[in-house]
Amino acid sequence: MAQTTASVDAALARRNGDDLATTCFELANAEHVSFAASSGRTLLIRQDAAIPHTGGCIWETSYALALWARAHLEPIARRASKRGAPLRVLELGAGCGFLGLALAHMGFEVVCSEQPGVLANLVHNVLANEPRALGLPGACIAEVLRWGDSEDIAALTGAPFNYVVGTDVVYIPELVQPLLQTLWQCATGETAVLLCLQQRCVASHRLLLEQAGFYFARVEHEPLADSVELVRDFATELDCELLRLTQRREVIDPGAAPSAAGQATGAAGAARQPPSEKKEKKRQRHEEEGGPHTLQRVGSSGVGAQQGGAAAARDSRAPWRPDADADASHSERQQRRR
Repeated sequence: MAQTTASVDAALARRNGDDLATTCFELANAEHVSFAASSGRTLLIRQDAAIPHTGGCIWETSYALALWARAHLEPIARRASKRGAPLRVLELGAGCGFLGLALAHMGFEVVCSEQPGVLANLVHNVLANEPRALGLPGACIAEVLRWGDSEDIAALTGAPFNYVVGTDVVYIPELVQPLLQTLWQCATGETAVLLCLQQRCVASHRLLLEQAGFYFARVEHEPLADSVELVRDFATELDCELLRLTQRREVIDPGAAPSAAGQATGAAGAARQPPSEKKEKKRQRHEEEGGPHTLQRVGSSGVGAQQGGAAAARDSRAPWRPDADADASHSERQQRRR
């Protein structure tokens, strides 16, 4: 079968009446996606459905954060690069490398990190798209980082980092603590942590918000509604949110420990939640067509995969909000929106 390449720019510009979830789902089923980077070059990112983890495809929040960064961070990166002091970024759970490479082509020096099982495809994409090799500002490398592994953290290139970023990295309670510990170890008092999230698991999301303040003094939501139109679409249609953690604490607050509620609801929260009826029909159509790249979102992109943690599916589209609707299933909320 011939390889397929889907244009991110064309897909987002011409959705032909499809909602954003459908558009991103179709992008995730292409062997490659292309993206017009800020440098003027076109990125070509290989996706790999055979990777037995969640790092084989590009997630919606990666697109959202790349578009947000283009609008809000790129001018800062360009100015720093012209001064000869480029800003450094660490991406956790980089997957295919789309976000990290998009940032590198904005002028950042980026370290894309992943667990060993995902690294080969990430390295392939970095080598194929690295801006410095093309004579452009910015740089990108790929390195191993297992969350909570102090040796991996100590071996990272490029520290200290101005930014630490992650997308869709909160989806199972057992990984929240290793994630926060890793963010804290990789940050300084001047680092801004940016996490672009959809709520995949109510318990995990709540645990993150409960615990983040023990590691960082400021935990804030960036107002995506004030951003450019496409970013607003990701916020309204897919409930993407952007969390900013700053002012790293010198010592982790002693209260930083998984809450009893978080532990008790962990197993239930990690379970696959039912997709909306519309999305299920779309998935069934892809399966009936027999495409070899029908997306299977199972496994763990973090420390859980190495330590025997539960394989967590990140299919749920159930963003948490601090209101009475928070515990409703995604399908119920979709019905209400209709």
